[in-house]
Amino acid sequence: MIDWGSRIAAALEQAKDHARQLVANVGQLVPITSSPQDRHGYRVDGRPSGGAYTRGSRLMQHAGFRSRPPAQSDAYQVQVEGGANKTLILAEDDGQDVACDEGGAVLYAPALPDAQVALGSAGAVAVQAASGQDVTVNGGTAAVGRVGDAVDCGSLKVTVVGTGAITILYTPPGGVAATYTLGQPIPLVGKINAGAAHFKA
Repeated sequence: MIDWGSRIAAALEQAKDHARQLVANVGQLVPITSSPQDRHGYRVDGRPSGGAYTRGSRLMQHAGFRSRPPAQSDAYQVQVEGGANKTLILAEDDGQDVACDEGGAVLYAPALPDAQVALGSAGAVAVQAASGQDVTVNGGTAAVGRVGDAVDCGSLKVTVVGTGAITILYTPPGGVAATYTLGQPIPLVGKINAGAAHFKA
């Protein structure tokens, strides 16, 4: 006598396994093989199909954020519209072990992780350029002055021109010399002439 109940149960289990495999194949962890400027032109390893080829993919990222993960970064790729040739990269990991405290966040350059903007869990913000590189604000080129940097206050010259008479000559930084008399207020002007070597504004 045929045990239809057992056969049906076995068939259902096989169908479940097949469905699980189909779902598993929708999303895959694969290496990125090409990271172009155009986010529509990414290439990833063709595995796990076993073929020695690459597959085209589109890199999806949050609006207002742009990065180019380097080749050999791991990418989580999903198939869309039921086609193996239509895929999206939803997440990527370059394997960099960048320090980050619990509850914080770090923005860094994949090619040079030393360049960072770190948001600490306590609310502190730290900006760090890579060695020898600048932090630039609004495209500026002037070094930013700090507490303790030098200030040019011009020059002051006092000359005795007679008994009890003097002439005061004040030259502001970058300006033209002006003559003052005894008792006349002299508007001293300071101009920062030194600043942070790699902080420009």
